[in-house]
Amino acid sequence: MMKEHITFKQGVKECIPTLLGYAGVGLSFGIVAVASGF
Repeated sequence: MMKEHITFKQGVKECIPTLLGYAGVGLSFGIVAVASGF
């Protein structure tokens, strides 16, 4: 079992790439939805 203590700042730093990926997918979906008249 891992005994390392991860701080909140470290957790946020580690999840930034995932958040950017979701933001990109969401933005792309929004553009396509608006372009198709949704």
